[in-house]
Amino acid sequence: IDNCTFDVRRSGINYDVEIQGDWNNISGRFTPRTSNVTFSGSGTIFNYTGEEGFYDVDFSGTPQLVSDITVSNEVYVSNYLDANDNDVYVEKDWVCTGDYVGNGGTVIFEGANISTVSGTTDFDNVTIDKDSGIEVDVTGTMNIYGTLLMDNGELTTNDNVVIASNATATGRLGVMGLATFNGDLQVDRYMNPPGNEWHLIGSSVTGMSIADWNDDFITTGFTGSDWPTFGFCSITRYDETQLGHKDIGVYNVTSTADAIPTGEGVRAYIAQGPHTLSVAGPPVTGAFAWSLTYTNSGSAVDDGWNLVSNPYPSTIDWDDTPNWVRTGVKDAIYVWVSEHAQFSSYIAGVGTNGGTQYIPSSQAFWVQTDTPLPVMSIVEGAKSNVDETFRNYEDISFFKVQMTTSNGKTDEAAIRLDGEATMEFDSDLDAYELRSTNANYPSVGLLTADGVNASIYSFATLDEETMIPMSIYVGVQGDVEFNTEGFSGFAAGLTVKIYDSLNDEYHQIRDVATTTLTLDAGEYENRFYLVITPRLNFENVRDISQESQYDVWADDSNLFIRGTDSSGSVDIEVYNAVGQRIFSEQNVNMGRLYSTSIALQNGLMIVDIIDRDSGQRSTKRLIR
Repeated sequence: IDNCTFDVRRSGINYDVEIQGDWNNISGRFTPRTSNVTFSGSGTIFNYTGEEGFYDVDFSGTPQLVSDITVSNEVYVSNYLDANDNDVYVEKDWVCTGDYVGNGGTVIFEGANISTVSGTTDFDNVTIDKDSGIEVDVTGTMNIYGTLLMDNGELTTNDNVVIASNATATGRLGVMGLATFNGDLQVDRYMNPPGNEWHLIGSSVTGMSIADWNDDFITTGFTGSDWPTFGFCSITRYDETQLGHKDIGVYNVTSTADAIPTGEGVRAYIAQGPHTLSVAGPPVTGAFAWSLTYTNSGSAVDDGWNLVSNPYPSTIDWDDTPNWVRTGVKDAIYVWVSEHAQFSSYIAGVGTNGGTQYIPSSQAFWVQTDTPLPVMSIVEGAKSNVDETFRNYEDISFFKVQMTTSNGKTDEAAIRLDGEATMEFDSDLDAYELRSTNANYPSVGLLTADGVNASIYSFATLDEETMIPMSIYVGVQGDVEFNTEGFSGFAAGLTVKIYDSLNDEYHQIRDVATTTLTLDAGEYENRFYLVITPRLNFENVRDISQESQYDVWADDSNLFIRGTDSSGSVDIEVYNAVGQRIFSEQNVNMGRLYSTSIALQNGLMIVDIIDRDSGQRSTKRLIR
């Protein structure tokens, strides 16, 4: 349609149209009246205004949208439609007996007419934006793998609307607008654990009981379960008010009739393989407040633990503080990561073992309270579409120490720089090291000045050499590897070593260099230390003495280092006059003359040579 009008009416008759190729409205106008346009081919549909208007449309071929379209009466996907990340505006009915592929596109139900959705459709995104009081009546099945937005109008679900989940996508209910629900919403959560393991789960609808999960995975050890007389109970809850060690609060469910209040988390032992957790009921919308407790038994490490869950059928952002109220609740969250059989921790931009600020729907997590009558509440604005609102933390300076035992199992701890930190455990910056419940899995923690075993430990500065006691647990005898992650970008001029006080040995660790120690299974509380050493201030740099085992010099384009003593390997770092590292190489054999061609700069340069065995630093000032 090029600079003209295409009107389906002739001699008072509205004619239907069949398109076997492309629909290309370049610069004209289409007048659909009450006609049906059938796209029976494999062409594309384009309109230069970005929103072509139809009355009835039937996708009986395999067409693809390359612009948005508006349909004032009925969309009929009788065979196939690829929306290709474009939007379909529907003013009345949607019928699907074929395949709709959104590829990121949104179907928007709008206008003053009641809409009916029939057939089965796998939507990406759906928006309900009807006039006030006008409903979208779902008589078929509406599976939503993207975002459901409830802007205006009413959605009558007839229990046929599913926030769906599979191996590649999980849907969400977005921030609620003025639209309302009539009926239940089904919320699914796909999982595919690689082994039989515990998982922390919760519900995002109201009025559920253990029975709602009972057909989603094998259950044992309670009335109504698949194996009620089996001696192992596969679902447990937690009671913070029990005095003593924190594990005392764990107790078994008794029956499939046990109600699970929204916002409460449970532990469920789920077998290997694909499962879909499915619950149905009125979704949680609007503000939500958890019921938390704090019971003081005299142990700050054991008191105040509450197992809670994400109440919304959407990811939520723990760091979206304007949309949270947390009083008497520490800032760290902890999640059991079943794939690694380890706890992740997260606080203020730093996470270990995969911990992040984003809490998925149906996910339970641990928080710790520290005062009587704690308060934790959330509003809709904390919901997150992670791909669109991901925040990076380039302004946060931290690195991780990673530990891998001979059975391939890992754990990690993090060091953070923050000007507000103290040497003691800071509840707004630091996180506990929660050990795996599997005795074969390792643990690495850092002991704060007040003796707390931390997975995340913050320092205001590292201007002086700092020795941090490490709490290490080895589950399986054999070689234990240590390395860092993120250290190369952490702070120029620092070195990090593990000091073995039993053997009086230093072991250098880096991002690309692994140190291996052979250790028996067991606890190592007072043997190993993480030693972080800053380089000397440049104005106080002392050159290598004549007695040094190294000679360092440069010509117009090459740096040379010769080891006068052929023992050992070293790391080499070169800095410019303002402290920027301009060159680095690890594990250099000093049994020969070393040379490298680098972009040598005029003026002052500092060459550091760090012995990988002893951690001793030798420094040379070069002026060109």
